[in-house]
Amino acid sequence: MEHRWGHRLAVEIAVHLSQTANPTPHQGRLTDVSLSGGFVSISARIRPLSKIQISFPTLLHPKYGTHLEAFVIRRDEQGVGIEWSEFSPPAIVALIRSIGPRPPVHGAQAKQAVRRANRTGVKKRRQAKDSARPSRSAPVVLTD
Repeated sequence: MEHRWGHRLAVEIAVHLSQTANPTPHQGRLTDVSLSGGFVSISARIRPLSKIQISFPTLLHPKYGTHLEAFVIRRDEQGVGIEWSEFSPPAIVALIRSIGPRPPVHGAQAKQAVRRANRTGVKKRRQAKDSARPSRSAPVVLTD
């Protein structure tokens, strides 16, 4: 049974993760995020209850990146489940707002729904861009 303070949202964000005890950074991918934590796909073996720091570029800090502290809650063959040291960090709130409404992640069906929503969003943006362009077949009227 999951005890979560919000829905997980599917994302794909490159992150650098380092342990407090071992500052060597490891590269991973933040694959889902919520106000209370997330999941990082990573091959490095990080033990549960380890204190870590995660760095990634955000809208708030695109050049230098955002650095957040978290704890590893669980580990499986794909990566680690994490919980932010501070509930609802401002960088995560901004990230979730920038993503916009998406279906919560609950398995493969939700991830497929996210992919469909992304494709639909691209189609809608293209349609809006095309409709904003003036028609080339419209006659030009000159007046004196």
